Amino acid sequence: MIIAFTSEFIPRVVYKYRYGPCRDGARPKVDCLAGYVNHSLSVFHTKDFQDPVKTEGSENVTECRYRDYRNALDYNFSEQFWILLAIRLAFLILFEHVALLIKLVAAWFVPDVPQSVKNKVLEEKYRGLQEKLGCRQAGLRPRAPPPTSAPTSSPKSTDV
Repeated sequence: MIIAFTSEFIPRVVYKYRYGPCRDGARPKVDCLAGYVNHSLSVFHTKDFQDPVKTEGSENVTECRYRDYRNALDYNFSEQFWILLAIRLAFLILFEHVALLIKLVAAWFVPDVPQSVKNKVLEEKYRGLQEKLGCRQAGLRPRAPPPTSAPTSSPKSTDV
């Protein structure tokens, strides 16, 4: 969020590729940020001061520049402000999703439980099953259950 809203990283990139001298394509030996400072400053006309302050030597000053993206006539936000805001929000969402993806990939590669612990749990489970089945030692196979015998029917006596 700090990169998106407080640094000049995004406005510089937008200027370089949308408004600057390199917007039409790569030009060798041209500074793509030439004119960026004037582009990033808004103009305030000194005649619009509500309470004009007279200082010595300021009679010839007709405008001041300040850091913002506003129209020179009505001082409302300019189109550039809204474009930058949209790009900053898109960057914020993209950055957050990339960070989340990296975290998920790292969590997928690093197991929650080490393999040695999993093996010990399975071994204990196996021993418990052996004890339940009545094995005497850990290395013996469990005994087969005794065969169930079918009820024998007594021979019928026949009277002759």
